Amino acid sequence: MQRRTLILIGSSSLVMCSALTLPLHAEAFRYVPSSEVLPLAIEPLAIQAESGGSTTAQPAQEVAATAQEMPASATSAKQFGDADSTQFEVSAQVAFDFHGTTLGVLDAGVNWFVASSVSVGLFAEGVYASQTPDDALGGGGGVLLRWHFVREEKLSLFVEAGCGLLFLDNPVPTDGSETNFTPRAAFGATFAMSDTTRLVARVGWLHLSNAQTDSTNPGLDTLAIGLGLSFDF
Repeated sequence: MQRRTLILIGSSSLVMCSALTLPLHAEAFRYVPSSEVLPLAIEPLAIQAESGGSTTAQPAQEVAATAQEMPASATSAKQFGDADSTQFEVSAQVAFDFHGTTLGVLDAGVNWFVASSVSVGLFAEGVYASQTPDDALGGGGGVLLRWHFVREEKLSLFVEAGCGLLFLDNPVPTDGSETNFTPRAAFGATFAMSDTTRLVARVGWLHLSNAQTDSTNPGLDTLAIGLGLSFDF
């Protein structure tokens, strides 16, 4: 009897202790919905992304600032007439002596800017001379110095001077010789048609004579008008 009483008292005490401690542990095992768990997991990642974004954006800003500080000459391409630039040029000229002789001239050559706005050119040319009684046909070449005293992006003004050597199948003028020197001088302008192509116009003086290398040297002075194209390369 006494033993049953002790068991009953012990069982009652265990039930009462369990009833008292169960509310304390129930909070630890409370069910938490996933909608509340996900924001807690994402928030640290968002903070890390914001921190990483600020650190990676800084180098890009520094690069942009460095590019702005670079001199314009380091990033810009060569402009027309800059030193050490080159051009290929073709042109056609008509020259009149106003005494019955007319010259048709075709030129092709290369101009090299040895300094800013100053070029030295080498050219080859073909010449047809209309004269009485016999026309003449020939070819030759020479050298040309040109200075662009006005040089803008779309327009330039220049003066030039040069000399060549010309070989013909008939004397020009008719009482002259078949071999002639061709000193020349002109005033001209160039007009930009694109970044690499320019229209070239000129008017000037073209002379033919044998420089006293023959028995007679009548010479020929003409007014020459020319039009051509130049191409940067």
